[in-house]
Amino acid sequence: MKFLGEFIQHFISRFRNDVFLEDVGSGTIASGGNLGLDSNNKIVKATSDNLSFDGSTANGVLTHKDADEISVESTLSYTSETLSIGADDDGEAIITRLAHGDNVGGDLSIKAGDGTGTNKLGGDLNLYGGTSTGAAAGGKIAFFASPGGGSSGSTASTQAEVGSISSSGSLQIDGGITTGSTSFVNSSGVVQVAGQTNITGIGTITTGVWNGTTIATANTAAKVTSVIAGDGIDVDSTTGDVTVTAETASATNPGIVELATTAEADSGTDTARAITAAGLKSHVDARFSYQNISFTGQATVPSDGDWITVSANGISNHTWNTNLGSGGTSVGSTTVTIPTGQICQGIIVPYDCVLVGFASLIRSVGNHQSKVGLAVGVPTYNDFATFDCTLRAYNAADVSAGPDSNYSQRPTRADFLTANYAMSAGHVIFPLIGSVASNSRSVQWNCTLVLKTLIP
Repeated sequence: MKFLGEFIQHFISRFRNDVFLEDVGSGTIASGGNLGLDSNNKIVKATSDNLSFDGSTANGVLTHKDADEISVESTLSYTSETLSIGADDDGEAIITRLAHGDNVGGDLSIKAGDGTGTNKLGGDLNLYGGTSTGAAAGGKIAFFASPGGGSSGSTASTQAEVGSISSSGSLQIDGGITTGSTSFVNSSGVVQVAGQTNITGIGTITTGVWNGTTIATANTAAKVTSVIAGDGIDVDSTTGDVTVTAETASATNPGIVELATTAEADSGTDTARAITAAGLKSHVDARFSYQNISFTGQATVPSDGDWITVSANGISNHTWNTNLGSGGTSVGSTTVTIPTGQICQGIIVPYDCVLVGFASLIRSVGNHQSKVGLAVGVPTYNDFATFDCTLRAYNAADVSAGPDSNYSQRPTRADFLTANYAMSAGHVIFPLIGSVASNSRSVQWNCTLVLKTLIP
């Protein structure tokens, strides 16, 4: 029997029913082994829903139980750490990485595939909470922080939840978000500004000081919602950049206006430009006030055409009878000599002014034409001497109008308002009357001298 026993050990035994072993010593199942003993020392095959890697399989697959296989990507690898997918009491799938030998927990990285080649996109990383077939909401994606203090072997279900993304898409942060020593979210999940305890929540400021202009409107209205054109302003309503253009100003429309030069202000004819202070002063400095000096006179004019001027009683005297002995009519060059007895009968100018000219009415005895002139000069004061005056304005009576060619005893006009001769204080004006035709006759006339002075 001893020989037979030695021979039998070289054969393989097959049993139909259960096999029990008694008095089997304890030991370690060899690597890759899958059999064991139950509490009755019955030989059993271990049952497990876990997936394990069959290192002896040449094609590198994950083997579930017997012949079922799951293909493994070539980039899935591990060394001494264990990658396992198991189930806890709640049926949740958990991926963990065991601790390193230096008692530091190993990092777990989940990464989508990289794109290869030119312009290739990387793969998406998708995280899903569980779905619900009933009225309850689907599962959320939760975040957990592992505690310190030497805890080991803990899973996410035993840790404090620090944040989650709900099925409605809202993000809840239960712990503080910090940068360095600065916390932005408190333990209640409320956003907070570092060092500003008065800001207790989004959109709520209990106290504080504005470092700028006070906003009087409600915070919902303190923003630009549109740009609307106003008076004198045009707005381009296209999208993107907004172009604001000022309109040209007019008497009925506000807008941009150009400033007038002093010359344009002086002319006083421009209707499109605005007057500046300098332009206004220049314009006012060139403005004049007009003065009119009226008088009447009667003279017997000689037939030789010599000029007659006022006599001893001046322009207020009814009769003028001073013959000046000459009768030239060239404005600016003809001169007449004023006798010493008539120098004081002229019209003296007290301030600087401009001689505009004269307007006159003339009535002659007889059908003859008369002439009117103004001589101006400066006498030598406090000296008993004659002086010469220059003719500065002249015109003959207008005899072109009337029902017939006879204008005896009828009013005629003799005007000259374009002299524009500048005079200084002390100039003296002498009115002159004479005859154009070669005859002597009586002439009555009414004359108005026109002067203009600067507005003070």
